[in-house]
Amino acid sequence: QDLLVPQVLVDNPTMGDGVALFHSSHNNIVDVPASSDLFTQTTIAAARVALRRQKPVGATENPDIVENGEPIGLMPYAALVPPELGEAAWVYFNSASQAGQSNPQIKNPHMSLLNRGGVMELDRLTSSTVWFMTADPQDVEFISYHFLDNNDAPRIDVAESFTSLSYKTRVWIPFGTSAKDFRGAVKIFV
Repeated sequence: QDLLVPQVLVDNPTMGDGVALFHSSHNNIVDVPASSDLFTQTTIAAARVALRRQKPVGATENPDIVENGEPIGLMPYAALVPPELGEAAWVYFNSASQAGQSNPQIKNPHMSLLNRGGVMELDRLTSSTVWFMTADPQDVEFISYHFLDNNDAPRIDVAESFTSLSYKTRVWIPFGTSAKDFRGAVKIFV
């Protein structure tokens, strides 16, 4: 799983609506000016609002949806960062005072924002100018895990050797991941 999830994020696959997973029409990207830091109050607030403003899928096309296009109010759950941004993310989300202020009494409004999921460093994320904020997977399944034939048990293959009195054994689990719902994450990048 640790190898496959970052690959979905990096690949930015095309979703069922014909649009890339992270795209401006999905309202799930925050483009940070090149002169700005990736972890600022403004940047985090923009990512949080992008999650909160996501609407039910099909709300604009289907008037029968009860919510009638009202935002579903997803809350930030975790920050997925490359190792190069890990320290900055940990400091920002765990500091009691707001970064860059001359007055240390100014509180960091995002200190407890990620209490449930936290900061997760993913080694396979390699760009130091991109990170992701996700919603709780219990609220919206952003990335889906698949097992072949819904069988999550290991498969065991045994082959008899014809050149010696021995067996060869292979144990494997047919497993994969895919992007399922664009509403479950926001991409923040410079």
